[in-house]
Amino acid sequence: MEAYKQNKGRTSFSKQKKTVKPTWLKPSESTTEDEQSTATDGLSHSRLRAILRGYGEYPAKYRMFIWRSLLQLPENHAAFCSLVDKGTHSTFVTLHENYPIKSRKLLRVLQRILSALAHWSAVFGETEFLPLLVFPFVKLFQNNQLICFEVVATVLVNWCQNWFEFFPNPPINLLSMVENLLVHHDKNLLQHLVQADVKSQIYCWPIIETLFSEVLTKEEWLRIWDHIFSNHPSFLLFLVAAYLICSRKVLMQCTAKEDFEYFVHHRNACDISAVIQEAYHLQNTTPSDIDPGKMLEEFKPLTKGQYPVFNKYPKFIVDYQVQERERIRQEELEYLQQRQLAVELKKQAEERKEAEEAFYRNQELMVEAEKQRRDLILLEEQKLADQRVRLQAMRREVHTRELQLMDAVRRKYMENQSKFKEVELKRMDDEIQRKAMQREQETQAALDDIEIKNLELQAQKEALQHGLAKEDVKTAFQLKADFESHQRQKDLEDELFRRTTEMREEIDLNNNMVRHGRLGHAQQRNLDLETQTDLELRKRLDDMETELQQTQLTKRILENKSQEEEIAKLIEDSKSKEDGISLSMKAELARQKYLSRMAEERRLYHLNTQSEYSTPSRESEEMSGPSLERQRATFEKREIELMADVRELRRKLAERLIKPSRLSYEDAEASSSIQNANVD
Repeated sequence: MEAYKQNKGRTSFSKQKKTVKPTWLKPSESTTEDEQSTATDGLSHSRLRAILRGYGEYPAKYRMFIWRSLLQLPENHAAFCSLVDKGTHSTFVTLHENYPIKSRKLLRVLQRILSALAHWSAVFGETEFLPLLVFPFVKLFQNNQLICFEVVATVLVNWCQNWFEFFPNPPINLLSMVENLLVHHDKNLLQHLVQADVKSQIYCWPIIETLFSEVLTKEEWLRIWDHIFSNHPSFLLFLVAAYLICSRKVLMQCTAKEDFEYFVHHRNACDISAVIQEAYHLQNTTPSDIDPGKMLEEFKPLTKGQYPVFNKYPKFIVDYQVQERERIRQEELEYLQQRQLAVELKKQAEERKEAEEAFYRNQELMVEAEKQRRDLILLEEQKLADQRVRLQAMRREVHTRELQLMDAVRRKYMENQSKFKEVELKRMDDEIQRKAMQREQETQAALDDIEIKNLELQAQKEALQHGLAKEDVKTAFQLKADFESHQRQKDLEDELFRRTTEMREEIDLNNNMVRHGRLGHAQQRNLDLETQTDLELRKRLDDMETELQQTQLTKRILENKSQEEEIAKLIEDSKSKEDGISLSMKAELARQKYLSRMAEERRLYHLNTQSEYSTPSRESEEMSGPSLERQRATFEKREIELMADVRELRRKLAERLIKPSRLSYEDAEASSSIQNANVD
């Protein structure tokens, strides 16, 4: 792209060059063959000078290209990179402190170019005015550092000849050349400067070392450098003399040294075209004995591949300055290190002091905070103690209410249980009374049946006694009556057995209810035990009453038995008298007797009669009279005992009915005493 721009610029410039008329070309008389030679890119220096004479400056669009052509820059990339790779020179490390530039990029480029120059030649590292000299070129070529470096190097080699002969002092010979020009062309001005005791180091050297950058604007500076690059290196000195001569009126009015210093360091109202014209006039009219062109060497471009050696300076002085600067730098580094160490020590001491003060402050704050927290803890403990007292009172009140509620519930429960027990006992009493009434009715019915049977037997006995003639018919009727009586007796015994079984099942059911009731609390178990005891007493009473009734029934049966035996005896007597009774009638009578004995044995077994009683055998029938009497006496005695037991059981049952009410009253007093103890 750069080559394309260069070729484009070259083509346009060639077209522009064709439009220049030959009458504008006014070549100098001192033009030589070297000045008329062409550059490597084909641009003729003589033609460029003619254009410069005609227009006063090069076209701004092609100025940089023309400068590169005039200076014949070699563009040694490798050599420049080797200088840049050496890094920042120690002299320009603190460049930003002495030359504060807003643009960081411009500062970095300036620092890099100055460092490369210092690495190229040691004298540039010790030159104080070098940044002022290089800075204008850096601003122009900041995007191409190689071209910038080579332009500055070319300027230093050619237009800064003899600048470093008396280094670090100003170049006296070079300044004397300017004074000689002033002596020849404006003697009055020089005499005024001498009378004002202003030397060339004051009015001439500042302009030279800055290359007019402080006294001219950018456009003016570019214009004069168009002419400087297009002429002999001595043209720079002619420009300095011309600038002083053109500013003659201002300088003649200055008398103080400060005014002259201000003049050479600031811009002035001076026509740059007149200055350039005057410089050309001085160049053409200066005698050869004082002509700087005769004293300075011709222009020499930089060599290709490697840059030339620049050693036109007092080496021992520069080396000494380098050593001194290095020593001073080391001392400064050591001083800075010691200062840094002292600063760090001071900082550490201050930090330690601050840390100690902060520690003590923290300790005080912590003590104060601890005191406040202790006060808060004491206050909280007091509040907690008060709260515990209130909670204890509330808990006591709640517990009292709970006990009252529990007592009320328990009392209500006990009342309900008592009512339930009363209802249950009443129901059981009603049931017992109903069963007793039913049993009495059944017993009365059985007694009535037995009485009827007894009357029938008496009737039979009387009938047998009144008439043996009708014995056959009466015997048949008697047998039928006996059979019906035994059948009714058997039905009665079966009914009694069924009722006894139902009573036992009811007793078992009551026992199960009692067992379930035992799972309650202790008072309920006591009530259940008392209820069970009452039930057992009532059961036992019922059993005894039943046994008494059975005893009475057995007594009646035995009486009927004795009557039956008497009837049987009468029948046997009648048998002996009657020979006509058939064997079938005898067998039937024996069977009826056997069935009667079996029913008697079964009845006596289920009713728990005496174990000694057994079915009378055939041989005991002869002794039935005395044994029946004994049995009747035994049953009467047993009846008396049972009546006594029944009276005793009824007395106990009455006592137990009175006892629960007394126990409930005692339990209520005990529960109220327990509640009062819990509240305390």
